Amino acid sequence: MLGDILGHPVALASIPGGDYGKTVARAAATAGIRQLFTSEPVLTVRDVDGCAVFGRFAIVRHVPARRAAAFAAGRMAPRLRQFATWQTKKAVKSVGGDRYLKLRRFLLDRFR
Repeated sequence: MLGDILGHPVALASIPGGDYGKTVARAAATAGIRQLFTSEPVLTVRDVDGCAVFGRFAIVRHVPARRAAAFAAGRMAPRLRQFATWQTKKAVKSVGGDRYLKLRRFLLDRFR
């Protein structure tokens, strides 16, 4: 649909909120997406049915400049910390389901 609106094929997409799974990647590949970005902080690029799936490291407003610089410089310690945090969050999401989303919304609203 987006390709129709834009008048050309869309070959790159990003999945917000960490809602990635192989089913999502396969659907993206079927839709013509060739590069797909997830919220998972990983360095490896996976191929799913011809679609390259990239992770990414998050740099948000509360991340200090020195940590952003460490990411850019390729330092492993901050990357490993973010990966460990992500894995913990992933486990909590799978157990908590909708309760996790409600708690996340509450905390984000409270600390903005």
